[in-house]
Amino acid sequence: MDKFISLLESLIWPIFIIVILFCYRKYILKVFNSLINRIDSGSEIQAGPFSVGPVFMPNENIDTNKTKKILKELNKDKKSKSSLEELKNYFYIIHTDKVNYKESIKKGYYYFKLNIWIGTDYEILFDKIDKVIYHLHPSFKNSDREIIEKSNKYLLETYARGQFNLIADIYLKGLPDPIRLSRYINLNQPKKNTIACR
Repeated sequence: MDKFISLLESLIWPIFIIVILFCYRKYILKVFNSLINRIDSGSEIQAGPFSVGPVFMPNENIDTNKTKKILKELNKDKKSKSSLEELKNYFYIIHTDKVNYKESIKKGYYYFKLNIWIGTDYEILFDKIDKVIYHLHPSFKNSDREIIEKSNKYLLETYARGQFNLIADIYLKGLPDPIRLSRYINLNQPKKNTIACR
């Protein structure tokens, strides 16, 4: 009898956890899927000293001393076009897209959630950014979007139904003219038309 009670005591917590997981499996799956979607969109998840998200490896071909020299020249001549043009090589636009099936069914065509942000290989340059203005296709409502939030890499979240050319003006602190980048926002169309069957 004592052995039986001891066995029950050792099993009670595992059974309790299994019951909880079973009862709340829908909500747990929703949280899990939300985390996966957040990582897919390029956002970072952090818990204490641990973080999960996109990793940007430094480009070994970029000379940090040269970068500092360009910034020094810009501080002397704030309208130096050649220095601004050279700095364009140190920034890039990144984007991800995902079909929003709920809205796609309502609208009758594929509707995409877009995440667009700025990347650079060196923090020294990222710290110099004051703001980013994204210029979307003219068909967008409020096609010029100003982003000042640095913590998520100047992330722009929006929706689109078609592909288009995007322009991003990166304003560095203390400089009147922006660095202008462009990127073609291509969308990953599903291989099969799945709107009708969802």
